[in-house]
Amino acid sequence: MNKLQIKNIGKHYRKSVFQDLSFNLNEGQILGILGKNGTGKTTLLDCISGQKQISSGMVMYNDQPQSSLVFKTSVAHVSTKNFFDESETVQQILLEYTLLFPDFQLAKAVEQLELW
Repeated sequence: MNKLQIKNIGKHYRKSVFQDLSFNLNEGQILGILGKNGTGKTTLLDCISGQKQISSGMVMYNDQPQSSLVFKTSVAHVSTKNFFDESETVQQILLEYTLLFPDFQLAKAVEQLELW
């Protein structure tokens, strides 16, 4: 069974966004993150996925650290921010993914797009 482990993580800029946050999320479980605007919900997701660096603690997936290939190919967070230029085509974006993510399966992505 797959398991996401969050152990005493914290994120600090000039002040603490969150600290000593711990939980486990098992396969099939759903976690809701509630809070007012600006309280760190997106920062938390960015930290869990590895898009932002945590200040303290540890994030693991199936006992593998964020730096591992297993983690990087299994855990993702889709941001609300658009990181691509409006003029880029889907083909250009997919090619960028092949450069950014060594294990990105271009053929599988194209196959999935054709199902749409």
